[in-house]
Amino acid sequence: MSAVSKGSRTAAVLESATAVRPKAARTAASRGGEHGAGTVLVLGIILATALALLGLMAVGDAVATKERTQDVADVAALAGAQRLRHAGKAAACDQAGDIVHRHELSLASCSVRGTHVMVTVRTTTHMITMTVESSARAGPSDEPP
Repeated sequence: MSAVSKGSRTAAVLESATAVRPKAARTAASRGGEHGAGTVLVLGIILATALALLGLMAVGDAVATKERTQDVADVAALAGAQRLRHAGKAAACDQAGDIVHRHELSLASCSVRGTHVMVTVRTTTHMITMTVESSARAGPSDEPP
């Protein structure tokens, strides 16, 4: 091969490479508005997931608080009914209130009807400001309230 033909092949390769480069540059320039869009999309998904998890945690807190207040109301009503049998009406509500306060909740109401004690317990949830109230009644099963 001669030096001329070798040089013309090199020139042809260089020409084809430069012919492609402007097209690639045009394609990159046309995508200029989309540069980084994937990052924004991923950040949006992470934010939506975090907000959903916070919402689930708040609902879980409300459910757990409701169950806790119901348990305390049940125990307080049972303790009040037991005290009612031995010491009278005033002592029944005092006993129920003592149980509620030991669990760091508020006694919303306590009443005695016949041989039954009705107790209502109130508290607020931790994550969101929501009042939760639970009621319970205890007394002999053979006597209606």
